[in-house]
Amino acid sequence: MEKGFPTAPPPGIRGNRRILWQGRRLYLQEGTRITPLDTISEVAALPGMERTVQWAVDLALRRREEGLPLEEARRAPREVLAEGGQAGKDLHAFLVAYAQGEAPPLPEGEEARARSFMAWWRARSPRLLAAEETVAHPEERFGGRFDLLLEIGGKVVLLEAKRGRSSLKAHLQAGGYALALEAWWGIRPDQGLVLELGPERVREVEVNLKKARAAFLAALTVYRFAQSIEEKEVKKCPAPT
Repeated sequence: MEKGFPTAPPPGIRGNRRILWQGRRLYLQEGTRITPLDTISEVAALPGMERTVQWAVDLALRRREEGLPLEEARRAPREVLAEGGQAGKDLHAFLVAYAQGEAPPLPEGEEARARSFMAWWRARSPRLLAAEETVAHPEERFGGRFDLLLEIGGKVVLLEAKRGRSSLKAHLQAGGYALALEAWWGIRPDQGLVLELGPERVREVEVNLKKARAAFLAALTVYRFAQSIEEKEVKKCPAPT
């Protein structure tokens, strides 16, 4: 398909093939289960896991020192993460609705970030090609739902919006979505962007899609290798009597 196509392809459709979500599981219509792209890109989060665990321990200890009962202190890290996750979902829903030409209300607590995005949109004047569509790579058996596909200055741009700083995981995701877009719709994005949504400004971080594609395939290899080891270990475990 040529870049700058006038309308987005039908959602989740490739010829007569469809992608089906069942909760967090992803399937092709004929029943082939494929791996959600986000699950594969979690490989990139492993080096930072130790810091995350330490943050959770430190927060729980601070809450305990502040006088919270033990169980409430233990729940504190989960509650903070849940609040941040919901705020991210609300902001993301706003971005998609705004990009589609709607006038959604500003998300509570995320008004500054939403206004920053609107200012960026007005300045860049992108044309929306597709938003929150699910695409898949049938041969490599993975898929997922990207944020936005835009046309900016005559280029097809794959955009991932993040609340705060971007990460290696975000670049891997962009690489995976680029591979899936080409396999599913025949679209090869010219450019990849991670949009860091701060409360005061928006920062564009360009993704080297050539390297990101290769890195995602490497992460996929690591993920499948890990899965194969886990499967072997499960088989070794004796059945309970």
